[in-house]
Amino acid sequence: MKRRLVAIISALLLSALVVAGYWLLATQSGLQTSIKFTQKAVDGLQIGKANGRLYDGLILKDIRYAPAAGPQIEIGEIDGRWQLWSILTGRFMVSQLHISKLQINLIDTKDEPVPDNQERFQLALPVGLHIRSLRISDARLTPTNGDSQLLFDRLDSALRLSHDRLTLSSFNLIRPDLAATLVGDVQFSGDYRTNLNYGLNINHPQWGAINATATISGDLQKMTLRQQLGEPFASEQIITMSNLLDDPKWRLLVEGESWTLGQLIDGQAGHLEKFSVSG
Repeated sequence: MKRRLVAIISALLLSALVVAGYWLLATQSGLQTSIKFTQKAVDGLQIGKANGRLYDGLILKDIRYAPAAGPQIEIGEIDGRWQLWSILTGRFMVSQLHISKLQINLIDTKDEPVPDNQERFQLALPVGLHIRSLRISDARLTPTNGDSQLLFDRLDSALRLSHDRLTLSSFNLIRPDLAATLVGDVQFSGDYRTNLNYGLNINHPQWGAINATATISGDLQKMTLRQQLGEPFASEQIITMSNLLDDPKWRLLVEGESWTLGQLIDGQAGHLEKFSVSG
C-alpha cells in the first residue's frame, strides 16, 4: 500500500513538473512570467515588450539597462531564434541573434584602482555555443557630457564557443569610412593561442581608398602581426611582440615601395623605403 501511494505521489509530482516546464518554456504567459522575474532579479533592467517562447525564440523591444555603476545600455529590439533541445547534445544552437538600435551611454564614475595581481581571464564552458547569425545594427556611443557617436552601421558574424576556444567563421563590420573582416580562432586559457586573419578597407578623405590584410598568430609568449598595405602606402609591416604580460618587448619592421615624406607629413621632402624600430 505504501509503495503504491509513493508511486502515485511521485507520478503526480513528475506530471506537475512536466506541465510547469511546458508552461514556462512553450507558452507566451510563461515567457511573461520569466521576464517579470528577470527584471526583479536584475537591478536597473527594464523590458518594454516581449513576445515568443523560451523554447525556440523571442522578440524583446525597448530594453534598457541602467545599473547603479557603469555604462547604461539601450536596445531597440532583440530578435533571437534557437533550438533549446540542442543543449542535450552539448552545444546550444542559436539560429539568429539580431540586435538593432544599440545605444551605450557612458556615465561619469569614480575610477577604482586596478589590482596589481589581477587574475587573467579564463574561459571554460560546460556547453558549447554556436551562433549562426549574430547581427548588430545602428550601434552608437554617447560619452559623458558628449554627443552620440556612431560606432558602426552593421556587424554580421557567425561564431562558435567550444569550451575555451572562440572560432569566428565570419565577421563583417561596416561604417561609412571603414569596412572590416575577421576570421580565425582564439583560445581563452593557457597562453591564449591565437590565429586570426583580418582585412580593412578604409576611405580616407585625403588619401582615398586604402586596403590592408593581415595575419595575427602566436601566444602570450610571442605574437606576430604581419600586415600588407595597398596604395598609396604599398608596404609590409611586421610587428613582433614577446613576453606580453611579464616584460613586454616589441619590434616593428616596415618595408615597401619608395614613398615621399610629403605623403606622411605635409611640407616635408625626401623619400622613405624601409625602417625598423623596437622597444
